[in-house]
Amino acid sequence: EALVAVAGPCLSSLGLEHMGSADGGRSMPKDLVLEALADLLVSARAPLAELNLAQNSIQDAGMKKVVDAMAPAGATKLRELDVSGNRLRDGNVLAKLLFQGGERLTSLNLHGNELGDLAIVVLAAGISFAPTLRKLDLARNRFGDEGMEALASAIGGQCEARADAAPCEGVAASASSDDEVSRWLEDLAGGARGRSQSTLWTSGGAEMGLLMLDVSVNLIMDRGAIALAEAMGGSSSSMTAS
Repeated sequence: EALVAVAGPCLSSLGLEHMGSADGGRSMPKDLVLEALADLLVSARAPLAELNLAQNSIQDAGMKKVVDAMAPAGATKLRELDVSGNRLRDGNVLAKLLFQGGERLTSLNLHGNELGDLAIVVLAAGISFAPTLRKLDLARNRFGDEGMEALASAIGGQCEARADAAPCEGVAASASSDDEVSRWLEDLAGGARGRSQSTLWTSGGAEMGLLMLDVSVNLIMDRGAIALAEAMGGSSSSMTAS
């Protein structure tokens, strides 16, 4: 209640990293803080553009509360989100985040979580519906070649989309598979029907797509590294990866 009460109409940046202050030898339960944050996002009393929840171990259940709270139309103003060091594993929650906030979110920090190959494959599907996403930090997770190949495919699919909203030949999904992915993400997000990948990229113009990607300290071997190199080689942008 205090968090919602102090949030004024001008609050655009909120840092809640390392939550849980000592209170008589006990830590404040993080779920209570997350519920207050969810109330703040839903109420849209503050047009938050930046939110830092780093190093809280909120796990997937806590992340789901945040993402669900962002679902209403008035709560999708977030441009930068830091959820590093939170023991996240569920790619579905993150794909939902990208799908419903994809027209605004520019930076997503997932450094130091527990995302495996399957989670990254799902996340990569969401990237296709997040044309404004410029920076993605996936360092120190747990994915390997399969996840890296999915990311490379998503990156490769952005190369010509930046210029004319056309998918890269031989890389991006076909129209039918695009529709299938769109329907799946719509079901995952519980709404937002009618959003298509091509429409998002067309409406956004040329200045779209990832520019910075950090995948260091994962389990990526030659196959994944080659896939990333080929995807970046086919891109006309100045994207950097580490």
